[in-house]
Amino acid sequence: MITKISPDGGKSVLRLLSEKRVKVSAPCGGHGRCGKCKVRIKGDVTPITEDEKKRLTESEISEGIRLACLTKPLAEIEVETDDRGGIDVMTESSAAVSGGGAILDSGYAVGVDIGTTTVAVYLCDLASGTVTKTAAFGNPQAGYGADVISRLSYIRENEDGLKVLQSEIISALDREISSFGVPVSYVCIAGNTVMQHIAAGLDPSGIAVAPFTPASLFGDRRSAASIGLASCGEADVFFMPCAASYVGGDIISGLCACGVDTSDKTILYIDIGTNGEIALAHGGRIVTAACAAGPAFEGAGIECGCPGIPGAISDIELSDGSVGSYRTIGGEKPIGICGSALISLVSQLYDAEIVEDSGFMEDDFPITEGVYLTPQDVRQVQLAKAAIGAGILTLMDSEGVSCGDIDAVYIAGGFGAHIDIHAACNIGLIPASLEKVTSAVGNAAGAGTHAWLLSEDIRSRVDRTGREAGYIELSGDKRFSDHYMDQMFFGLQ
Repeated sequence: MITKISPDGGKSVLRLLSEKRVKVSAPCGGHGRCGKCKVRIKGDVTPITEDEKKRLTESEISEGIRLACLTKPLAEIEVETDDRGGIDVMTESSAAVSGGGAILDSGYAVGVDIGTTTVAVYLCDLASGTVTKTAAFGNPQAGYGADVISRLSYIRENEDGLKVLQSEIISALDREISSFGVPVSYVCIAGNTVMQHIAAGLDPSGIAVAPFTPASLFGDRRSAASIGLASCGEADVFFMPCAASYVGGDIISGLCACGVDTSDKTILYIDIGTNGEIALAHGGRIVTAACAAGPAFEGAGIECGCPGIPGAISDIELSDGSVGSYRTIGGEKPIGICGSALISLVSQLYDAEIVEDSGFMEDDFPITEGVYLTPQDVRQVQLAKAAIGAGILTLMDSEGVSCGDIDAVYIAGGFGAHIDIHAACNIGLIPASLEKVTSAVGNAAGAGTHAWLLSEDIRSRVDRTGREAGYIELSGDKRFSDHYMDQMFFGLQ
């Protein structure tokens, strides 16, 4: 895709492309650290920086490749970006939601799950109590950072940061909802606490620094007009209640959709992403926690990592310590490795003793031409799996629960739907003894949003769970730090 841009107040090529809604991967939020925002430029631009020289090959530089975040136009230029298909978005869920009593007797309503990486939208016919259409797309805020921390930084560092990020998501929602071609009388939104703040136009900066105070924990209704959602006229917009600054409405929504809130079983509910959110239901109580897993599982921070787009390696099989076969999304030429294949590969390398218990791997591991795994990539997987594993064990400690007490483990979200559960347990992302009771539930958060619109029972349960769910802050918890050090090793049982 070729886009023409001109100088504008010293803005970077990345920022100018974002303003034109041209998608460019920028997991680090445009700080020049990840080297992912490569574009081909024709025209007069600022000289190449030392940071770019470290992250680009001589061949790339000679072909006019630059990092969009570190380059500024000096005149009108042409920028060529990769025009691959959109990211794979999970909209389905195995959550069996039942009940009755739609929010209104007739008309249409929309449920929305705003993920950090992807967005799912559900059109509900209130009269029939059914979901009639779904839509999904990559979160357009991704150009400002792969994780919530990067987007919080963008808001804190730019005077118009909140306005820009809110406009990105609301404009995208407006386009999708308008495409349904029917008037909408209600909207229900779930997302992590930062995503809900941005969608509502509330400053989330307090979440970024101790004592991590949100402007709101939601569970309330606002007008569509107040958040700029022009496609919904005078509709009311309900934001799912959040449990804490880093345990959002997506978790409350998913817990209720899966029936965890009413079950008498002991259940772990885990949403594996850049911010690992965990809930444990036991003895009529739900306690939650969050751990900073980092963006490795989203393909960021990995040398040849990429999100789940066409060309991403999604499955790998080793044979005698080398790659026997692999598959890519869409069957296209491989461009990198996505998170689900990353976990599978590290697990197999561990079994083959190429990766040691400590995480040490001597050399780069070749996958195919131009795609490989580095020792530092393995370290990033270590850090992510240690955070989630330690978070799980700390929650279990807090409730006096052992692995033998766990009846079920639900892995929620799009990433969880594609994860190899055996591989995840093999490396200790999830305790190995829980493998047989672990299952993926898909987009349970999205299921909860349309259930809220269609079921009076779900609405009361969401309200109760939002009020009563407990929260443990892991950052100052000695149990978490002790578990974290132990969980840095692969293969713990």
